[in-house]
Amino acid sequence: MTKAAGLAAANVPSGIGFLDYDHDGDLDLFVTGAPLQAGGSANVLWRNNGNGTFTNWTEPTGLGGSGRSVAATLSDLNNDRAVDIAVSGEYGAPQLFMNPREGKYPVQPLTAEAGLSASQGIAAFDFDKDGWMDVVVTHAGAPGVSLWHNIGGKSYERVKLPVQGAGQGIGRAWGVTPIDVDNDGWIDLAVVVETAKGSEVRVFRNRRDGGFEDVSTTLGLNRVKLDSPRGLIAADVDRMGQRI
Repeated sequence: MTKAAGLAAANVPSGIGFLDYDHDGDLDLFVTGAPLQAGGSANVLWRNNGNGTFTNWTEPTGLGGSGRSVAATLSDLNNDRAVDIAVSGEYGAPQLFMNPREGKYPVQPLTAEAGLSASQGIAAFDFDKDGWMDVVVTHAGAPGVSLWHNIGGKSYERVKLPVQGAGQGIGRAWGVTPIDVDNDGWIDLAVVVETAKGSEVRVFRNRRDGGFEDVSTTLGLNRVKLDSPRGLIAADVDRMGQRI
């Protein structure tokens, strides 16, 4: 159905997401990746025409971005009831494309903090239940994983995570997913990481006081053997009300 839908190679894809960017009731397609040629778009937005076909709508929306992008998370980051897009990539701070409803998306970095390695995995969730979507990012190097508290949709503040120190030593990280591992109503984090011991899945439990604790060993994840893991998803596979 790809050709019939009007979809063609417009970048070198690395990630995809569906969103209704123009609120017309049809899901559009957002593709992250690398430009096909110098000066090309890293990201591509395919607008749903409502008849089974799509049109490349990247230029009218200004969503092409710069450099090489990796992944995107779709969320209303400023509570204006329009879906915004946070994109990770070769830049340390993800790029935020804020939905203007009409015209081109203004873009801004998630943070001006220096020293962040290239961003990889990205997800949005409200970890402290203040009504604003926070952003978690994995990195190709230090700090491995970073969590950013949304301050009223205007700025983001770094939240401390147990990623370094004795027994931690996260060098880089890949997939990340918010998940309530203990069913206490507060969202925790599961992350694929690399350490001196190899690849691991780490779970950071939300302490409900603004901080997190590493409960990976308690959950027995230190006994799980992995071979070059990258992605991570959560699902209730046995219908017991708990997701892994």
